[in-house]
Amino acid sequence: MGLLHAADPPPPPPAPGKPTIVLVPGAWHRSSVYASVILLLERAGYQCLTVELPSVGGCVSSLAEDTDEICTLLAKLVCAGKDVVLVMHSYGGLPGAAAVRGLGKREGRQGGVTHLVFLGSFILDEGEAALDLLAGQLPPWVAPENDGKTLRCINPEELWYHELLPGEARRWAAQLRPQCAITFLDPLPYAGWRHIPSTYLITELDRAVPLSVQESMLSKAKCSTLRVERARAGHAVMLSHPGVVARCVRRAAGEGL
Repeated sequence: MGLLHAADPPPPPPAPGKPTIVLVPGAWHRSSVYASVILLLERAGYQCLTVELPSVGGCVSSLAEDTDEICTLLAKLVCAGKDVVLVMHSYGGLPGAAAVRGLGKREGRQGGVTHLVFLGSFILDEGEAALDLLAGQLPPWVAPENDGKTLRCINPEELWYHELLPGEARRWAAQLRPQCAITFLDPLPYAGWRHIPSTYLITELDRAVPLSVQESMLSKAKCSTLRVERARAGHAVMLSHPGVVARCVRRAAGEGL
């Protein structure tokens, strides 16, 4: 199932009692990759908000800048008494997991982050960095830009978008932005998935974060509050299978689908 297109009439207003969905993209990507998933979730009565990571298309000094961007939005929602499901793709799982510190559902507070959803994502423990998974070496599909501070992806059409039609794959590849390299080097300060119920959606056809890497991370995690689902999908699962992602998120929000 490819990208959906908005049609009249507009989606209904958010249904009372349902959590707000916050979606975080991965490295190199803007939040527009979630457009089809958001359309499906809005039709199901959810309010959806997105985050643009400062490290995508910009230069940051640390992972903390991405974390702070996510945390600012989450804290605003929680302080307003909202329950929140946080959805993260790929690299977005690192700043996302760190951003939920102190924002879980606690007795005496009306709002809180109730569930985390990781889509083919890095799921690391405190003190670990993304590059640790690769023995300190960048994967062969990543190359440094001339500025020495950012990275580009080589052949993203085959790496991320191989399930899409060629024209659609080229269109998404043209929207990629340089990724600040420091974000892959910084250790994770807080593993939110150890403190908040979480779902990990394994992307079995993934060429960027291969199945073996995902399963290795999950085997190491061994957390009783971490639920695992699987999809026969590549890395850009929100583009190739938006319905699968939307249903996963709705289950995380408490629906019995």
